[in-house]
Amino acid sequence: MGLRRFDTPGEHPHSYLDCAHQFGHRVGRRGAYLMFLAALDIVTGFALLARLPPGLTQAILYEPFERIMPLKVWAAWWVAAGVLAGVASLLHPARPLAFGVAACLKVGWALGYFIGWVEQLPFFVRGYQTSILWLGFASITLIISGWRENGK
Repeated sequence: MGLRRFDTPGEHPHSYLDCAHQFGHRVGRRGAYLMFLAALDIVTGFALLARLPPGLTQAILYEPFERIMPLKVWAAWWVAAGVLAGVASLLHPARPLAFGVAACLKVGWALGYFIGWVEQLPFFVRGYQTSILWLGFASITLIISGWRENGK
């Protein structure tokens, strides 16, 4: 007689797998993506306000973004979008707003890189590449927002 493993949901009444399965079903694929966006957006927002290495200034590094709106406003938007995504991962009615805000923010960030590239700013020599990446990220966000959830 060997040890019996409870490795499928429902076999053991208090298994971790049951909890994980229930949580995964509750959150779903779109919710999991929103959790990822929550972490990314909150970290990005706080990173915008972090102390820069010697020789770099916010004026140099974030010049095209500052033309769109002040850096502190960008940081607040990133953090707010992250918090909204985190809440929406569990609160389904908030998901359309969270996905829309997340996509718009990434389009705005892509615009900053594009402006830097068009104006030939030194730190944005390949701004077109980064701009396309952020636009792709916004597109993926919108695509995922339309996914059906858990067979519904």
